[in-house]
Amino acid sequence: MKTEKKNYETCFSDRLSIINEFSQEDTGKLKIYLQSLFEKQGLNQEYADFTNFVKNPKFFNILGDFCNGNQYYQKAILYYKKALDIDPRNYWANLHIANIYSKYVYNNKASELNKKRHILIDEIINIYDYLIAITVKNKTNLSIKEEYCLRNASYFFDYISKYSRAMLLKRLLAESGRLISADKYTYKPINPLDNQAGVKMNPFYEKFSLVLEDKTMVNNYRYQYAEKKHKLNSYLIAITPRSGSSWLTELIYKTQLAGNPEEWFNQENLDGILDLYPCKSIHDYLKCIKISHSTSNNVFGLEASFFQLKPVLETMSLEQIFCPNFKSIYLTRDDFIKQGISLYKAVASTYYHTSQNIEKVKNVDYDSSKIKYWILHILHQEFFWEQLFKENRIKPLRITYEKLVKNSELWVKNILSHIEVKQAEFNLPVQTEHQKLSNNKSEEMYEQFQRENKDFIESCKQFRNTKNILEIKYI
Repeated sequence: MKTEKKNYETCFSDRLSIINEFSQEDTGKLKIYLQSLFEKQGLNQEYADFTNFVKNPKFFNILGDFCNGNQYYQKAILYYKKALDIDPRNYWANLHIANIYSKYVYNNKASELNKKRHILIDEIINIYDYLIAITVKNKTNLSIKEEYCLRNASYFFDYISKYSRAMLLKRLLAESGRLISADKYTYKPINPLDNQAGVKMNPFYEKFSLVLEDKTMVNNYRYQYAEKKHKLNSYLIAITPRSGSSWLTELIYKTQLAGNPEEWFNQENLDGILDLYPCKSIHDYLKCIKISHSTSNNVFGLEASFFQLKPVLETMSLEQIFCPNFKSIYLTRDDFIKQGISLYKAVASTYYHTSQNIEKVKNVDYDSSKIKYWILHILHQEFFWEQLFKENRIKPLRITYEKLVKNSELWVKNILSHIEVKQAEFNLPVQTEHQKLSNNKSEEMYEQFQRENKDFIESCKQFRNTKNILEIKYI
């Protein structure tokens, strides 16, 4: 017994030397606290057991808990960080650091930690997001510890006005840990230890969580949709950017035979659309859009790039979005170099259409690497579309920008035939709101890019619509 006691005291002495700034009374309290914990956990068996234990992150968590309970918050943070030095994924150490940091934000005392408030808030968000990813991933029930984490995180997100995140966490808690609806798809687990920025939210569904629903209006659309549900004929125009899609959809709309096939899933436009149709769920949103933007013959159309459609497909199938046996039109462009230059200039100038009524396009300088980036962005979408068609056994009507320019009226008629719309006589407008934006500078860029990037262009041609396209680098 004397040897055992001596071993304990030696270990306590070694470990307690790291807190020698405490008063003698505090050190005595901590020693008693630790001894009682070790006895409770059956660790006072042999010196070796105790030695292994003090190398465990749990030991430093215990020290942190003692300091936290006695309101020595900065010392507690130091001990929790020592636990993370041993195990960066330690749940409790991460959680307690986030909780303590939150207190400094709530009390507006971030300077006491030698941190600016906005930087401290970013650190807390990253920690909570990491813990949330661990908590919700593949979970059907939450432990008390996990509920404690989600509750504290929801309070913090409320406090810093991230109401959508707070609401989603409260939904999880309200359902006793059962993930329902789109919630389980909203948080994307990403390991920050792999140099990625915490947890990503599905930005499309986040928009709906911020809407205050107009029940009278939404109920009216629900009623109309219930009446027409089995009569609606819907279709998808699958596009890649800068392929003439806005021009094509304007032509289709002006026939007054095939709905108003706008980019209803474009996240850039969603805030404005939800002002008109304030729906709290994607299901009600689709009902409102289908009823208000279908033509009198009950035809509804929707235009989307792959990256616009992808977030919606995380919670809904294509048949749920459209209808069984819906039709697809696939619009691409043969000359991906001109397409990539057009997209580069549009993004760089923020000028996408002549219908925007902007007096002149900003002067955009030639940049080979950025043009390559946007070319690959387009070609990646083509590959993903082809995969989606294959997986869902979709046989779209295939149209190219070049064919559309040669004979737009023929291809509009082909589209109406493909979506099984009875065609009456219609006249396409000679002038439309959407005109070509290319100019002499675009041609100069095109010629220069071809001269300088022959290997890149050849690789793109060789691997277009194959998985190998994803391996091509733009730098």
